[in-house]
Amino acid sequence: MNTLLAVAECYVHMAPPKGIIAAKEAEAIARSMGSDQGLSQSLGMHALGLLETGDIPEADTLLHHALAIDRKRNDTHAIAVDCIRLTIVSNARDYSTITYITEALPLLRHTSYYRELASAHFWTNIEYSSVDGYILHLDTAKYLFEQVGDSSGIAQCLDMQMRFLPVANDAALAKAYMRNALRMARSVDDHALEARLLANSCAHALNASDYAGALLAGLDAINIAGAAGCTVTRDQSMGNVATVYEELGDPASALPYYRQILAGARRSGAKSDLANSYASLGSAFLSLGDLDSALYWNEQLEELSRTFASQAGYAEVGLGKVYAARKEWSLALDHLMKATAPTKELDDYFELALDIELDMARVLLHADEQSLRTHGFIPAQRWAQARVHLQKVLAMASAREFMKYKQEALYELSRIAEHDGDVAGAYALHKRYSAVKDSVLDTDKAKAVALLQIKYETEKKEEQIVLLGKDKEVQVKEIQKQKLMRNGFMGGFALVALFAGVFFFQRNRISKARKLSDELLLNILPEEVAEELKAMGSADAQLIDQVTVLFTDFKGFTAMSELLTPKELVARHPRMLQRL
Repeated sequence: MNTLLAVAECYVHMAPPKGIIAAKEAEAIARSMGSDQGLSQSLGMHALGLLETGDIPEADTLLHHALAIDRKRNDTHAIAVDCIRLTIVSNARDYSTITYITEALPLLRHTSYYRELASAHFWTNIEYSSVDGYILHLDTAKYLFEQVGDSSGIAQCLDMQMRFLPVANDAALAKAYMRNALRMARSVDDHALEARLLANSCAHALNASDYAGALLAGLDAINIAGAAGCTVTRDQSMGNVATVYEELGDPASALPYYRQILAGARRSGAKSDLANSYASLGSAFLSLGDLDSALYWNEQLEELSRTFASQAGYAEVGLGKVYAARKEWSLALDHLMKATAPTKELDDYFELALDIELDMARVLLHADEQSLRTHGFIPAQRWAQARVHLQKVLAMASAREFMKYKQEALYELSRIAEHDGDVAGAYALHKRYSAVKDSVLDTDKAKAVALLQIKYETEKKEEQIVLLGKDKEVQVKEIQKQKLMRNGFMGGFALVALFAGVFFFQRNRISKARKLSDELLLNILPEEVAEELKAMGSADAQLIDQVTVLFTDFKGFTAMSELLTPKELVARHPRMLQRL
């Protein structure tokens, strides 16, 4: 069981599905042995594997079971480990992570469990409720991981440090941190962590508008996570790659990734992932002009938002955009008037707030009078009411340098000023609009160039793969040819060896027969006569004083032997010799 647990722990980081199999086998043994400790450990390992493969609810269930067992055993170390793991699950499920980690940290203080203590510090205050406090915990975690030589732990700390000063504002330093983190993860074959680091590298590159770098890191993350069976990281990486394509104005290339992300979200049951998938698909289809598909996915988001309130605003805005594109103004107003962005968490919903104000202004400017009246608006006042929304957009976008929103707001405001007869105001606004438009256009051109570069690099890579494939085919054929030659050589050698064997066998057989013949000949002839007979084929008559064997030839003996029985033939020999 202990061996299986060690195998499970190893595979959880290298190939989580294999880790799950080993953990299940250890669990079965623990149950058969009645070992609560073994059962708790195997459940924990099983849960870690499920975290990587995406079954987060089941991981949560298993860890609560393990925690209940360890509380019953009153094993403080095991309880602390369970609490750390439950913190990780809570973070993945969008729950508060505070409850469990605040229990784990005191249990591990003043113990020799440095690795577990380091993990507790790493996950303490992960929600950044106090940035300075978290940085202190992060530095402590890194120090403890270094003391026990935990390369994976150090790599995680380096990755997290990239989010804070001074690393966050120094692109070169951030890249150095990421390279070091990847090196450490690879040194211990922690493929799960390597994939997560590459996914984060993709996000960092995207934030820096390094689209080519973001795409390469994202694709590497997808490949590594997919090979290791880390479906959660794979899906996150697909989301990053899809975002790259969306940013570059290529929603068609983003769609296949969004569909795969949705499949993973449905498997995991994570509502936030489902919501993001629905919203992304709706937005992509809207950009492509497929309004029916856009409507379907936004309706799916609306359905989900009934049990996931944080997504309600996104659902209403998404539906408002689709109905506005369909020129169904009354329905567009229905949804946009219900859309709200939480003011207490405006930083998290800032872009949603911009969308609500901008889309509301556009609908007010374009809706038919009947739809306006139905919703309590006076058609003659639509311009003034739209101006209020647009001025909010302009102020918010200018504060955060959201240039496209700023461009749209200035354009619509210039139209309103022109409608009101304010020529000077319209000119000033249009001049500002043109300046922002040029800036956005430069950015769009840069993105277009980046997209062309990416497509070129992608096609080049695909060509290399094809060429490598052809090279491989040639290599395979050459290997087959060499095998054929080798097999032919071996076959020929075997045939020669066979003939040689037969030859040597026959030679030995003849040699033995000849030796036997010589021995028989020497039994009846003197050696010199025998040698003469062998050499010449005949021998001259010689007088030999001592003879022990007499050879005679009886005429008709063969014919006689055919007529007589062996007994009668032998009986006649003495008479023949007497007559001789």
